[in-house]
Amino acid sequence: MATINELETANQLHKFDAELSWRDMEDRHIYVLPHVVGAMVNDLPSWAPLWLSEIKPHEQVYALLYDYCRGAPLKHQTQFHCLRNINQGVWELKTVDVRMFGFFYRKDIFICTDIDQKGNIAAQRSYSRYVAQAVAHRNALNLNPPSHVPGDDPNDVVSNWC
Repeated sequence: MATINELETANQLHKFDAELSWRDMEDRHIYVLPHVVGAMVNDLPSWAPLWLSEIKPHEQVYALLYDYCRGAPLKHQTQFHCLRNINQGVWELKTVDVRMFGFFYRKDIFICTDIDQKGNIAAQRSYSRYVAQAVAHRNALNLNPPSHVPGDDPNDVVSNWC
């Protein structure tokens, strides 16, 4: 069994640095797998928006992760939900153009196992593949039990859900 710190030391997880201002305190945490770091650094900046948005996909992602990490309320809007339970304890953090898949190890601690463009996921109908990969990654990390927060209620996994 492993702790988050042990997995970080072994470079199996990397903590996302939201570069919060000195006024903000990190209330929530995001860890990403090494291949997600690569995708965020190498691929994400070149992704084009799907809906002629003025905000580029990488700007959308970093804005969402900044708000997440600083503990800002995650708004549950009528037509768009930035956090959604898929199944088997797998969640997606999402922007208009990007989907981040993973699980909550503990409340407010999200481990991102994959990131992709919404258009790719829709075209390939790959939600089930991302769920299976998230579960496989979760099992491979061999975290101290429980391995994730069960259930489908956002209030169980995130503080300040509204």
